[in-house]
Amino acid sequence: MPEMPQIAYGPYRERDHDAVVALLNLITDDLGAEVLAGAHAKPSRIISVARDGGKTVGVIILALIGWSGDAYLRFLAVDPAYRNRGIGAALVAWAREAATAAGMRRLYVDTSHDDVRAMQFYIRQGFIPEVCRFDFYKPGLHQVNFWLDLPYSGEPRAGRGGVGQSGRGGNAVTIDRYQEPDRNVVVTLIDAITWQGDGLGVLDNALRNDWDIFDAHDGNAPVGTLLLHITRWNATAHIGMLSVLPEYQSLGVGAALVGAAKSLALERSLRRLTVGTGHANWRAQLFYLRNDFIPEICRHEFGGLGVHEVLLWQDL
Repeated sequence: MPEMPQIAYGPYRERDHDAVVALLNLITDDLGAEVLAGAHAKPSRIISVARDGGKTVGVIILALIGWSGDAYLRFLAVDPAYRNRGIGAALVAWAREAATAAGMRRLYVDTSHDDVRAMQFYIRQGFIPEVCRFDFYKPGLHQVNFWLDLPYSGEPRAGRGGVGQSGRGGNAVTIDRYQEPDRNVVVTLIDAITWQGDGLGVLDNALRNDWDIFDAHDGNAPVGTLLLHITRWNATAHIGMLSVLPEYQSLGVGAALVGAAKSLALERSLRRLTVGTGHANWRAQLFYLRNDFIPEICRHEFGGLGVHEVLLWQDL
């Protein structure tokens, strides 16, 4: 593996041709030459590359759609030996800046629903899932679209947003059905994440409507909660709330609660498990991706002006 490179970024030059074709081949089923020729043929396409000395190690192709004010990140590829070193993030940052300078209002990108690493990468770059286009590539292979507003003003996104397997929680924490002695802590947990009023009202509404409620316990102390709403007419279970005490986050407690919800849904022969989270809650989005959820749609201003809900799903 090469040492940490000193990477230079700049516009595509003819000397980059062969390396860029090889990079594009990695993500286009060996259609790199055709993709590159198509980009050269369209004035709306801009190509930038990353170089380690004389070696071209990354490429990005940006499309500027003047009539709509939208920019599309059409292709992004990095040499496998140079991945996880910030090159892809730097190329995306260039795309944001180039699109903003061109007067674009929004930047889009898409990837396949089974490419979890790509979806996680784009969320970390500030993108928000917008819609899942079912069977777009072929039956069973869907396209997930992402967007971000320009100019981009988001903060750097570092961290994983929880783990997808049991950590401390797997050894010390048990998952049980809700009991009234847990009420005060559960209300506090819901208060921490709800925009639907207050935690007490949310909990009482869930109890009145016979929602399934799971609590995570460390000994006798509740440390997390999950509220599950089942609709039998469409055989779907929806996670209405999932909250874990801060000191127990990233330890597998959330994943264990999701596992309990999934087991109950399977036991009742349901076909789908869904969940929603705020468009700015990127840590939650990463967590759900790692727990086998797929973004489905962004419900704009679902939680009020400027507050969108990202709905995610998984088939059972």
